[in-house]
Amino acid sequence: MVYRGSELCEIDFKAGKRVIGGVDQLAAMHREMGI
Repeated sequence: MVYRGSELCEIDFKAGKRVIGGVDQLAAMHREMGI
């Protein structure tokens, strides 16, 4: 598969949002559990 720069950037952005979202969920869980 050949990616142009903008496509690669968009994929990175989506992956980054997923990671940040996961970290936010984890932090929220910890707050709820009182850790």
